[in-house]
Amino acid sequence: MRLIVILLLMTSGFTARSQERVVISPEKPEPGQTVTVTLDPSVPGGPIPAGAAGVTLQFVNSNLYDLPYTMPLKKEGGKWTISFQLAPYAAFCTFKLMSGEITERPSADRLFEMVVYKNGSPCAMRFTTRAAACLTRWGNP
Repeated sequence: MRLIVILLLMTSGFTARSQERVVISPEKPEPGQTVTVTLDPSVPGGPIPAGAAGVTLQFVNSNLYDLPYTMPLKKEGGKWTISFQLAPYAAFCTFKLMSGEITERPSADRLFEMVVYKNGSPCAMRFTTRAAACLTRWGNP
C-alpha cells in the first residue's frame, strides 16, 4: 500500500510539471538564445479561455531593451506561443499575458519572471533589474 501511495505521488508530480499552463523554455536561457513562451489555455487554472481571440505578452519590468513593450503571441495547435532572441546584456524580466481585459499571472500578487543565465549561473545584473521591478510593483518607500 505504501508503495502505491509513493508511486501516485511521484506520478502526480510529473503530470503537474508536464501540464503547466505557461512555460518558458529553455528553463535557464542564456544571452543569444531564443526563448519561447507558451500558454496552453486547455490546462485549467488560468483566466484566459481556450477560445481567446488574441493573447499579448506585456513586459512589466525588463532590461530586454531591444524588444517592444508588448508582443502578440501566435496560436499554434491550440497553444499560444512567442519566441524572441536574448540580447548579450539580457539579465531579467517580468511579464504578464493579456487577452483583452483579462490578465494571466502566476498569482494575483506575482508576475511571470525570467532570469537569464551566463555559463549556467544567473546573471549578476538580475539583482538590479529585479530590485527595480519590486520598487515599481510596491512603490518607493
